[in-house]
Amino acid sequence: MRESAIFCSSGRALAKRWTSAPNSKKMHRREAIRVNRLMSQLKIGIALLMLALFGVISQAQRSQAQSTAQIGTGSPLPVFVTNTPALPEGFASGSSWRFTTWTVPSTITWVATVNNTSGPWAHLTVRTEDGNTSSRWYYVPAMPGSWEKQ
Repeated sequence: MRESAIFCSSGRALAKRWTSAPNSKKMHRREAIRVNRLMSQLKIGIALLMLALFGVISQAQRSQAQSTAQIGTGSPLPVFVTNTPALPEGFASGSSWRFTTWTVPSTITWVATVNNTSGPWAHLTVRTEDGNTSSRWYYVPAMPGSWEKQ
């Protein structure tokens, strides 16, 4: 860009006018590209700032939602059962037991001889009312019914 002026007879400038240099179109284009780049970088920066701000706010809300544990006689504590369920008393190898289911509408009854036990599991030989027998392992605590020693 260059400056031109209109002068009066005393030599004082009356008006100044800016005129473009011959390469002004190229300069305007370069300037526009530079401005577009700066605007793109500014938009990306603002988007990243908003994303970071959102992350900080959501993290703060999550941490505020967790309350401090209240421990005392009136506060329940989480309980994890690790004890293995027990077999009926006297449930040992060689003993015989009568089992009656609690199923509805009919009940099933059979007699079992204990062959072996391992924790809550028992290897039983089951004899049904019609005389058939079969042997296999049973998880005794999960069996819905009652056991009577024979």
